[in-house]
Amino acid sequence: MNTISYGYHRAGSKLSVAYKSGTTTAKTDYVSNKVYKNGTLSMVLTEEGYATVSGTPAYYYYLKDHQGNNRVVINQSGGIQQVNHMMLFLADGLQWIRWRRSITR
Repeated sequence: MNTISYGYHRAGSKLSVAYKSGTTTAKTDYVSNKVYKNGTLSMVLTEEGYATVSGTPAYYYYLKDHQGNNRVVINQSGGIQQVNHMMLFLADGLQWIRWRRSITR
């Protein structure tokens, strides 16, 4: 059986996620601006993006739209890593929001 378990602080911030598939469990912990995967520091989050620290360190930056939503993630060389598109559709007076995520790694 596959399960996903989330841990939250009483103030609402996410503390951890555990993915269990059969006998294998992968855990991600969030401590301040640091992300640990299975107990090992994986990345450091900043306002401008994040840095991976496992293996060769790499820096990634967010390009935001006029509302502050992350639209593009670029690497330290300026290469596009991910593009997020949001389109709003109005049909019969109802609002439909469709997200499309393109990953170009």
